Amino acid sequence: MSNLGWVENSGYRPLELYANGGYKSFAPTIETWWKLGEREVKLPADQIVKFYDNGQLESMTVSETFDLLAFSIPVTVVVGSQVEFYENGAVRKITLAEQNRGIFRPKDWLYRGRSYPPGSVVEFLPDGQICMVT
Repeated sequence: MSNLGWVENSGYRPLELYANGGYKSFAPTIETWWKLGEREVKLPADQIVKFYDNGQLESMTVSETFDLLAFSIPVTVVVGSQVEFYENGAVRKITLAEQNRGIFRPKDWLYRGRSYPPGSVVEFLPDGQICMVT
């Protein structure tokens, strides 16, 4: 047992703590499910998960494609990509997967009147405006 009270089979390895004892970052030692709002997301082993000092998630890498809401618009995020958030929980950066919204619908993500293809890395300003697409 470490001085942080963790045991080897806990499934998590703490990397940094804030002065208040909250987690600044940790790494799962095994693939793990994490609750993100109402959705569950699978996190890969040995990838760092970061938090803001208020406990809000800052960034994570995803082990499976999953759906989340980016400024109230559903979006599918690609497997193996890092997802970043603002301190208020709003999405900051995502990598788009194919958007499976129906058999005859395009695989692009439609956001505020524009279409973004799978594989695009989309970065948002805090107000939801897109500031960069690569």
